[in-house]
Amino acid sequence: MSSLARAGRGVVVYRWTKGTRLPTAGARLALGEALAGLGVEEGTREDAQLALSELVANAAEHACGPYEVRLQRILSEWVCEVEDVILGCPSFLDSRPILSFRQRRRAGVVGWTRY
Repeated sequence: MSSLARAGRGVVVYRWTKGTRLPTAGARLALGEALAGLGVEEGTREDAQLALSELVANAAEHACGPYEVRLQRILSEWVCEVEDVILGCPSFLDSRPILSFRQRRRAGVVGWTRY
């Protein structure tokens, strides 16, 4: 079993701050490498990287950081989560799935964001 599968909150695959150059490219590369290491098919990895690009761009535009991209196993899916810090925003207890990419054999990658 990989360390990703054992981790309770997942593992951080990428971190950045406001001063990091090209965080979207770095996050996409890190996620692609992590998913490749888990045997996720190329097309699914590319879809997950595209979804992650939107999450990273949103976090960079609307939050002050620091930021983290985490990957964790939940049931039969891999969940990719971007965590950021938004000062002055209310905190909600639930997380809402926003994108889901499933492979034909039912293994998947899900993008989540926290508000």
